[in-house]
Amino acid sequence: MIGSGARRDGGTVSTGFCDAGYAQDWLAGPGGELINQGSGLCLDDPGNSQVAGTQLVLEDCDGRLGEVWAIA
Repeated sequence: MIGSGARRDGGTVSTGFCDAGYAQDWLAGPGGELINQGSGLCLDDPGNSQVAGTQLVLEDCDGRLGEVWAIA
């Protein structure tokens, strides 16, 4: 997954080939969040929709349900 590189809420996330950029680096947060290293924002499913095909976005990490992911 590639973060948009935006450092504000609502930046989009997409898939693509790896090119070793910071926008592609994700860190596991203490509460199950995925934090984009390039922006410092969390991967978020807006509205906690859980519907396939929902556009994922970057948001401030505030512990909402849509920001918690099962990391295996």
